[in-house]
Order: sequence, then C-alpha cells, then structure tokens
Amino acid sequence: MQFWPAERLPELHELVNLARQSSGPVECQLEKGGRVFSCLASWLPGRRHYLLKFNDITEVRELNLRKKEFVANLAHELKTPLTSISGFLETLEEENLSPEGRGYLEIIKRNTVRLVRLVEDLARLSELEEKGLELEKAPLDLVGVVQAVVEAYRKEASNKGLSLRLEAEPLPLVEADAFQMEQLVINLVDNAIRYTEQGGVVVSLKPAEGGVWLSVTDSGIGISEEHLPRLFERFYVVDKSRSRRTGGTGLGLSIVKHIVLAHGGKIEVRSSPGFGSTFSVWLPAAGAHSQPA
Repeated sequence: MQFWPAERLPELHELVNLARQSSGPVECQLEKGGRVFSCLASWLPGRRHYLLKFNDITEVRELNLRKKEFVANLAHELKTPLTSISGFLETLEEENLSPEGRGYLEIIKRNTVRLVRLVEDLARLSELEEKGLELEKAPLDLVGVVQAVVEAYRKEASNKGLSLRLEAEPLPLVEADAFQMEQLVINLVDNAIRYTEQGGVVVSLKPAEGGVWLSVTDSGIGISEEHLPRLFERFYVVDKSRSRRTGGTGLGLSIVKHIVLAHGGKIEVRSSPGFGSTFSVWLPAAGAHSQPA
C-alpha cells in the first residue's frame, strides 16, 4: 500500500492524531484496495516525526472468518442429531433395564449432556463474535437478574455441600441486554460452583464510579499466575482432566469476556492456588460511558 493514497484515509488521520496524544504506540486496521492492513503509529517527539508500520493481514483475517463460519455451521448441524439422541435417552430411562444397562445409560446420558452444553456454548460464542451483533440494551436492574440466577443455582450448590449467597448494595440501573447479562452471570456462577469442592461462593454487587461492580468469589482450587493471561481464550482450561470430569467446555469465560466488552465494560480476575478466585466485572451505569481508573 503506497503511503500517499493511504494518507488520505480518515482512519489514518485519526490514528496519527491519537499517536501524538499518546505516550506509546497506537494501532488500528485500515482497508484499502480490497486489502486489510494493521497500522501501528508512534510519535517521536525528539525528531518531531511519526513512525508508521503497516502489515498486510488480509489472509489472516480471512482465515479467522472461515474458522468462525466453520464453528458456527458445525454447532448448527450438531443440534438436530443431539436433540434426537436426548429424546431417545429419555424414552430409554422409562424402560425396565438391568443394573448394568442402567449404568451404561447414565454414561451415555452424561456425555450427551456434555456435548449439548458444548454445542450451545459454541453457538452462543459464534453469535457474540458475529460482526454487527446488535444488543437490545435498556436500563436494567442488575440485582434482579443476579438474584434469579443465584436462586436457580442454589440447589446445585447445596448438592455439593456448598453455600451460595448474594450480597447486594443499592445500585444504579445499568444499560444492558437482559438476556446477555443473565448468560454472563450464569457462566460465572456455574464456573465457580464447578471448581469449588468445599466452602462456598459469594456473589456481590456494589456501586462504582460511573457504573457497578459484579464479583463472584469462590473458595475453590484457585489458579496459578501463569494461567491468568489466557483464561479468557476459547477452549483454554487450566486442568484438562478436571475439566473433563466436571463437564467444562472451556468456552464459558470467553463468552463472559465477549459480553462484557460488548457492553463497554471490563473484567478482572484475582486468584492463587488453594485460595480460590474472584472474577470482577465492571459495567457502566445507564447514561455513563467512561470506565473507572
């Protein structure tokens, strides 16, 4: 891409202006002549010059799009046979099976449930990653959403001998999609219960400057520091054998991050082995747009 034609792109002018105001390099993507370029801009105050670096990422971007399309199509195609399998399993449960046959049926059912969960998570993540996804945002009482999820998971926590409680302070309304907020809370609470064997889980809601903090704290196994930067990658799991036993898909936290970013929020995690984990989500209040420092 020649520089002078590129210089006339409004996006490049905006990037250069941002670089002048920033203490470090800034980056954006530009489209020109059917190609896509990653542009890195830095302001060199000593020389009073700009340093611009262009990388052609057209093929990489197209490959990522094909991967996303494949995953979305795969999730769609798997739904029908899995629905059929689940239906016949329910029919077999009513049959007078031998103890051995009943054991085999439970194994099939458990793994089918895991597959259904994986397909649902793949479909949800594909929807969130789709370009131009429109959220149905409206002023929302987050306390009501969180309270409903906590009540729904109370029995599951009790079955594991865990406590599950909600601590909520008076909050401003948030500008959010109610369904996506419910999915966010479900994934965080489900994840906390899944990886906790003793103690319990606390969900807290507190007002913050320009928004609210939603935190889910567990007394579970905790996570080593080297794993924290990759926690929100799709299919990334810290303990693969444990994840297989508990039915984790490795997609829940990736879904959470997409929902948070789509709402203009941010997510943080604090954890250490043996001391549990805390996932904290900041969401802007209705009418607020800036993030906390």
